[in-house]
Amino acid sequence: MYNKVTLVGRITHDLEIKNSGTEKVFLRFSIACTRSRDNNTTDFFNCVAFGKNAENTAKYCGKGSLILVDGSIQQNNFEVDGQKRTSYDIISNQIVFLETRKNSEFNSVSNYSSNSNTYAPSNNQQSITNNSEKSKKDYSELSKVISSENDLPF
Repeated sequence: MYNKVTLVGRITHDLEIKNSGTEKVFLRFSIACTRSRDNNTTDFFNCVAFGKNAENTAKYCGKGSLILVDGSIQQNNFEVDGQKRTSYDIISNQIVFLETRKNSEFNSVSNYSSNSNTYAPSNNQQSITNNSEKSKKDYSELSKVISSENDLPF
């Protein structure tokens, strides 16, 4: 089975870090994603981040910040007044800051990826170009390492 989702959207409210009973830090937030093909309809998604992912997101982002959330969908079943309900959350594995609440002040960290110590260009078009070029470079390096099918590890 495969459960993966990648969303780009804006944070809809101010962020507040919370602690679970086991001293684990988490962050609940929602993002608004616009469907460009469907008359600019906006969808809202509830997201959850844990640990450093949550801490860095709360520290460098705020309401209105543009982010990319990469994770999986989790279904939650519960009852309210005897009536069964279902909700869905995006459990984030990685959050990439495409824009922060203080973009001009934090220029050096404005595109920090909360899952790793990587940075991306602040211009979205430049970011897409650089990622494409990086992928080509990575692939060319990989093809040098694997010179024939006999060299494959499987």
